[in-house]
Amino acid sequence: MSLLSGRTYLRGRMDALGFKEFDENGLDFDRISSNRIDKSYHLEPGSFDLSNLNHGDIETSNTTTIRVHFKGKRKADVDFVISEGQRIIESIMSNSTRTTQPGGHFNVKGVSMDLETIDTAENIMRLILVFTTEVSIEI
Repeated sequence: MSLLSGRTYLRGRMDALGFKEFDENGLDFDRISSNRIDKSYHLEPGSFDLSNLNHGDIETSNTTTIRVHFKGKRKADVDFVISEGQRIIESIMSNSTRTTQPGGHFNVKGVSMDLETIDTAENIMRLILVFTTEVSIEI
């Protein structure tokens, strides 16, 4: 396992659901062109906790924020966006994928989900999901 294992896993689950990663602007997730924003997502890495040393392993945790954009969604479509959030959560938190990663200890915990309107003229809504990934690294 590596510190990238969590991002790789989250990216794989989002891609499998038909979302497209937008990472052209690095960590600037507010600068996605209007014609590419619908069903795009951005992975924002948070801090890595490397403080738990256990014999020959470091048990790490990392909080990652996933921002998913939906274009053409009016306030009446909030239920649709919430349903998409549930679909993402179910895919990421599924025991069949979450606990069967090769190469050592790996786990994902859900932290929060939020929804916001970011552009009322183009009816763009953003779903914000936060997960913590736990990975053991052999040292």
